[in-house]
Amino acid sequence: LQMPLNKMWEEYNKKRPTVISVKPLYKNKKVKPGLVQLSITFSEEMDTNFRGFDYGPLGENHIYRFKRIIGWTNNNRTFTIEVEVDPNKKYQTNITSNFRNKQGIRLRQYLIEFETKIK
Repeated sequence: LQMPLNKMWEEYNKKRPTVISVKPLYKNKKVKPGLVQLSITFSEEMDTNFRGFDYGPLGENHIYRFKRIIGWTNNNRTFTIEVEVDPNKKYQTNITSNFRNKQGIRLRQYLIEFETKIK
């Protein structure tokens, strides 16, 4: 018995891991400029060999400056990086489907979007 392609895609999407939080980002709260640690928490344990970040819809001028990888914690469910951000600016980064869980199922892409405070 064969399943239609759209049904297969729907079933696959149900199995995909998701981003459940990005700290210290909160709705409508601006981030202090300077060095910021972003901790991305996923819905399940991830394969630590795969990760990916890309520009958001606003493009290259709205990406933060990557400083360093802090690493995986929380049973490989949280990935923390350190970035540098300027005052009074909007930032976007796409967390790509290069991230994947232990079974190799790719992450649903997630857009990180935030603004920084005026110095």
